[in-house]
Amino acid sequence: MAKAKILVVEDSKEIACLIEKYLKTLGYAVSALVVSGEEAIKKTEENKPNLVLMDIQLSGKMDGIEAAGIIRARFDIPSIFVSGYADKKLLERAKITEPFGYILKPFKKKELQSNIEMALYKHKVERERKKLIEEHMSDLQEYTKKIVSAQEEERKRIASELHDGIAQDLAALLIKLKKPNKKPSSNDQNLKSVTNGIAAAIEEIRNISENLLPSGLLVLGLQKSIVSLVNRMSKNHKVKIQFKSENILTTENLEKVKLPDDSKITIYRIIQESLNNAIKHSNASNITINFQKPKKNLKVIIADDGTGFDPNKVGSNCLGILGMKERARACKSNCTLDILTENGKGTKVMLAVAVEPVKSKKKN
Repeated sequence: MAKAKILVVEDSKEIACLIEKYLKTLGYAVSALVVSGEEAIKKTEENKPNLVLMDIQLSGKMDGIEAAGIIRARFDIPSIFVSGYADKKLLERAKITEPFGYILKPFKKKELQSNIEMALYKHKVERERKKLIEEHMSDLQEYTKKIVSAQEEERKRIASELHDGIAQDLAALLIKLKKPNKKPSSNDQNLKSVTNGIAAAIEEIRNISENLLPSGLLVLGLQKSIVSLVNRMSKNHKVKIQFKSENILTTENLEKVKLPDDSKITIYRIIQESLNNAIKHSNASNITINFQKPKKNLKVIIADDGTGFDPNKVGSNCLGILGMKERARACKSNCTLDILTENGKGTKVMLAVAVEPVKSKKKN
């Protein structure tokens, strides 16, 4: 078994030499002896020790607490503070860096050993737990992707059946009913009522079909699909919706960046769900959809003047919000979703989808 490497950060040469002697007799390897926080960070990057023994009062501008915090954040390497001071203010500052021990000077070899062993074991367990969580998160994300994909396939199937099946049958029936009848009937008024009912049913089925699977999203393009969605929802719910894209979403412009079909569906669904939430739950009167020119990310902001909500109380009753977050996580492109809201102050949904410029082919 390899010896644990320990970096010693101590500005007193006498104490540094004593610690080095203790460590070697206990079977540890000393990766370096340094006197400042700046040197500690540099040596940590170079040598990747398993643990840092950190004095707090050091040479240089940076003290041990600041250095330990940077080392923990940047390299995920734990520190044990070794100090002659233990006042309350200092301890409160030290706690923020999540140290793995605090040894007061003077100390004995056994005390040093027990603190080191506990710190090394604790960090090992922490890393294993973190790795396990990452593996579970990876599995969960893969599972979510499959669920989202299955949902889209099911939407496609149902939309197709509604549009090509029931809607077509009703349309054919409507044509037959509208054919002129030479013999006037006392049931003409009833017939007219039935005809109007069938026409309304066809319109409703087409709306449901369009919501399930926007026609032409992957054929006619994202911009036309969003315009159609905005027009439909504005008409059905009597809400003012402004859509500003500056032609970013035209097929011609989108061809200049890599935006997979999966990302287009994600953008459309999150806009769709944001509009639904704003209209049905926030009682919004005005909604804006703004796209920003893509550099590294294609950004869209959906803002409304509705009632908003408390983001800390989003639970199982807010499935739309949770669904948007899961969809963004499941997107094959790197997506980030932020939702800013407050009771009585409306909601702002911000989606960023990673894009890459398409390299132009060199002409011979």
